[in-house]
Amino acid sequence: MTTVRFSSRPEMEPLGSERSIYSYPIAGKPLYHHMLERWLDLNSNLRIAVDDPLILTDQNIMADIVRFGDVVTTLAMNEDDGTHEPLFLKRDGASLELRYPWHLLNVLDEIADEFEEYIAPDADIEDGVEFGGKVIIESGVKIMSRARLKGNIYLGAGTIIGNSAMLRGNVSMGPNSVVGLSGEVKNSLMLERSLVGPMTTMHESICEEDCFIGGTTRVSNYRLDNRNVDVLVNGESIDTGRLQFGTILAAGVRFGGACLILPGRKIGRECEIGPHVVVTKNLPARKRIILRQNLAISDL
Repeated sequence: MTTVRFSSRPEMEPLGSERSIYSYPIAGKPLYHHMLERWLDLNSNLRIAVDDPLILTDQNIMADIVRFGDVVTTLAMNEDDGTHEPLFLKRDGASLELRYPWHLLNVLDEIADEFEEYIAPDADIEDGVEFGGKVIIESGVKIMSRARLKGNIYLGAGTIIGNSAMLRGNVSMGPNSVVGLSGEVKNSLMLERSLVGPMTTMHESICEEDCFIGGTTRVSNYRLDNRNVDVLVNGESIDTGRLQFGTILAAGVRFGGACLILPGRKIGRECEIGPHVVVTKNLPARKRIILRQNLAISDL
C-alpha cells in the first residue's frame, strides 16, 4: 500500500493562510484532486494521511478525499514505510516538488499540457478573437473582440476577457475573474474573482481569490543582472530556479493604478496599495501602503 501525506506547508506563505494550498483550484479542479488522480494511476491501493489542519477542518474536502482511498488523520511512520510527501507526479514517472509557491507554476505547466479543448455552448466569443493552443472555456465566459489567447488557457465560469487583452503561455483563471482592456496575463495561476485592470501585466505570478490589480500596474518578472529571481522566505533568500518570476499575492490584495511590483515580492492578505507605489519589499498582511508626494505649485 502506498501512503500519500498531505502536510501543512509553512514555506508557502503568504498563500494558504485561510484555505489549504491543496484546495487551490487549477483548471477547474482542486490541486489535491489532480494529485490523487495521478497517484491512483500508479497505485490502485492508496492510503491518504492528512495532518494539514485546514483540510481536517473542512468536511467537504475530507468527504471528497475519502473517494480516492483510505484516509487516516494521524500517522507515525519511518521514511522507509512507503509514505510520500506531497509530490505532483508527472506522466513520465518523475515528480514535481510542492514546497514553495512558485512550484505551483510547474504544476500548472504539467496540467495544462494535458488540456482537452472545450468551449461551453453558452460562451460569448466576439468576432476577431485569436486562439493558439488548447483552451478550456467554461459556461458564461465572455471574450471580447481582438483578444488573443496564445497558449493552454483555462477560463473559469463567468470570466470576462476585455478587448485586445492577451493571455499567453499556461494560464488558469478561476471563475468570475476579469482581464481588462489590453491587459496581459502570462504563465500565471489566478484564483476566483480576481481582476487584472486595463493595460496591466501579470507575468509568472500567483494570485489568490478576490484580488484587484488596478489599471496600468506592472508586475516585473525579470532581473536586470540576468540572475534567477529569488524570494525571501522566513528571512532566507531562496533561489526560485526561474529566470522569470513575478509576484505572489494573497487573497484580497488591492492595488491602485500605475503601481510597479519588483520580481519575487510577496504581498500578504488584504493589503491595500495606493496608486504609483513601487513594491520593493515583501508586505505583511492587512497593511495600507500609500505614496506621499510633495507638489510645488507656483504661478506661471
